[in-house]
This record gives sequence, structure tokens and C-alpha cells, in this order.
Amino acid sequence: MRPWAQLARYVRGASESVQLKRTPAGAYDEHGRYIELEPETTTIQAAVQPAKQEELVRVEEGRRVKGGVKIYTETELFTASVEDQRQPDVIVWDGIEWEVEEVNDWEGPGDYYKVLAVRKGQ
Repeated sequence: MRPWAQLARYVRGASESVQLKRTPAGAYDEHGRYIELEPETTTIQAAVQPAKQEELVRVEEGRRVKGGVKIYTETELFTASVEDQRQPDVIVWDGIEWEVEEVNDWEGPGDYYKVLAVRKGQ
């Protein structure tokens, strides 16, 4: 069996329901003040596991993180983007909020995303 097929089978087999919080881009009011909108919450299927310390070294330099998770999902997740005025997606897993830090799109048979997320507020 090809490696991507094994991983795709793992993603489907180990998936559980987790909450996705996505904050839509805000808007400016008539006085020119930026209004941030409330996050929209949905449920997605994802396989989540703790990230190894060496995986966390890829986090933006200068940020101290105490923990992270790897997320495998068929749902596209997003990092923060100044250009798109977008906050990072937040996954709620095991009662903890995790901000999406890095997204890798694994295209091909069994398309899915491999995501690195760090504990929110770090």
C-alpha cells in the first residue's frame, strides 16, 4: 500500500468531531471604525494528536509555545492573513482552543490537510 493511502486511511479511521471557530473578516462602520465579527462555530471531522517538540520549532520566531497539536482533516483550515484581514481558525479539542499556525495541503488520492496548531493565547 502506498504511504499516502495509509495516511488517508488513518485520517478517516482516527477522526473525531471537533469544533471549528472561524472569524469572518470584519467591516468598517460609518465612522471608519473597524468592527470585528464574532466567530462562526461548526463541527468538523479531524484526527488530532500532540505535536512533537521538533515540529513546534517551525512556529514563528520569538513566540514561546508550551504545546501544539497536529491535525489531519479533509476540511480546509486557514492561518492568519493580514492581506485577507483574517484571524487564524481555532480548533477546540479536548476542551482547549488551538490556533492554526501552519497548513499543508496534501493533494492526490485521499486529499486532506496536515495542520500544526498551537495553544491559543501563547
